[in-house]
Amino acid sequence: MNRPKLVFLPTMTLISVILGVCYGILMSSLDMRLEGGAIAVLGLGPLYLYLDRKCTPGFIIGPSSFIYILHVLGYSIGPLAQRYILHSEYFIVDGMILAQWGAVIGLLTYAIVYINVFRAVSRRLYNGKNERLALSPEGSKWGGYTSILLAISVLILFYGYVSGASRRIGGLAAMENTTLMQTIVSSFLFVKIIVFFFLGYLAIKLRGRWLVLAAFAYVAYAGFETLEGNRGPLVYSLLMLSTGVVWAGYSIRKTVVALCLSAMLFVPLAGVVNYYRSYTSLTQYEEGFIERMSAFSQAMRELKTIEKEGSEIAGRALIIAITAETVDRIMTMTPEVIPHAGFEGLNAIFYIYMPLLIAPDRPEIGDGNIIAATYGVGKGTNSTFSYVPAVGEGYRRFGWFGIPLIYALSGIIFGTALAVFWVRRGVPECFAMLLFLVLQAPGVWSFTFNYAFYFALFYVPKYYIYFVILRKLQGVFSSCYTRFRRIGFVQRVGANRVEIGARR
Repeated sequence: MNRPKLVFLPTMTLISVILGVCYGILMSSLDMRLEGGAIAVLGLGPLYLYLDRKCTPGFIIGPSSFIYILHVLGYSIGPLAQRYILHSEYFIVDGMILAQWGAVIGLLTYAIVYINVFRAVSRRLYNGKNERLALSPEGSKWGGYTSILLAISVLILFYGYVSGASRRIGGLAAMENTTLMQTIVSSFLFVKIIVFFFLGYLAIKLRGRWLVLAAFAYVAYAGFETLEGNRGPLVYSLLMLSTGVVWAGYSIRKTVVALCLSAMLFVPLAGVVNYYRSYTSLTQYEEGFIERMSAFSQAMRELKTIEKEGSEIAGRALIIAITAETVDRIMTMTPEVIPHAGFEGLNAIFYIYMPLLIAPDRPEIGDGNIIAATYGVGKGTNSTFSYVPAVGEGYRRFGWFGIPLIYALSGIIFGTALAVFWVRRGVPECFAMLLFLVLQAPGVWSFTFNYAFYFALFYVPKYYIYFVILRKLQGVFSSCYTRFRRIGFVQRVGANRVEIGARR
């Protein structure tokens, strides 16, 4: 097992952190405060690469790197791009500068807490026992589990399509579904992405039909999601597929090159999809596959006629979108305009296990939209999809002390969960949970206290139960298949062939 030696970081990582923070302070003293804060955040990059290398090696993008990437986009690349590319800043500069240093404090806190918790929990669970580490697809265990995941994924896609719960076409009217439909689709949302890791792994290890199945499944899924008007699932599923390929022993360099080439294709495709889902009418969507293909082709042609203007608009929208939202207002308006929230609203934690179907008036656990609306961002409804970065959540509640507090809570949650499933990663459902946690790691960037507890106490156990049930189903199907083979088939006993099919 790769155990982190902690608490002392490798020399180069430590130097990078110190230089980044010190150079950031120097630039701030030279009246380049926004640039200084951005440099300080960038200096933490090697630290987060180290966390992945020591705790969960083998992923193309590990959970810690995923967390860090969003912080870099939100606090470094986004603000600087607005200043030097757009030449206009759509944020409060003083607030963003404070938020940048808050992010530095939070990221350092997370790193220290996470790796120590991971080390302590993994040691406790390991306790000198033999670990089930290696994936063993040569038998029926991993192939059968992958088949179950794939079957469930197809059912989820089919249900989401016929119910309209996953629909992005036709505006908000097309997304008016019952709470039950949306709950079912969102509950199994990540299963259909995680299956691609298993497909990629088996494609390299076993080749043959698994290689064909993996390629066909991704092309079919990418086509389906594209015509549904979705972009994110294409990226995440490709990342899972690539991780499975690398985990099976394929060249990581070749895989990264393939991902870069895919990114060159995805960037223009994302613009087309965005235009397509706002352009395509609900009637075209409901008339079937051929009509939607026609609408997509037409959207592509029309987008070319406004390519230059469209590219400028898309580029501006992207830069603004990746910049940390709401946090600049929180840092400037708290507590002068809006007092510190303290423990206000944390009673929602007690309603974690009470579904909306039973208690539709329960306090909102995903409170990002409501908080953002309080500070003048969004409309306070679920249709606005506003969020609150963890830096802002910590500061608005408890001031500067709240920032390391919420990042420490995130470090405890992910350090514990990743250690538990990493130690037993040879078990299918545990490895599936590792993949789930990798996909969920970016959420640390925008954790609120309410959602952090909801994630730890409800979301993680829920998905684990799903994956265990799937493994149990695999066992049932495997037993039925074994019995089927024994009944009506020929069994060799010594040199004789004994018919056991019909019972007299």
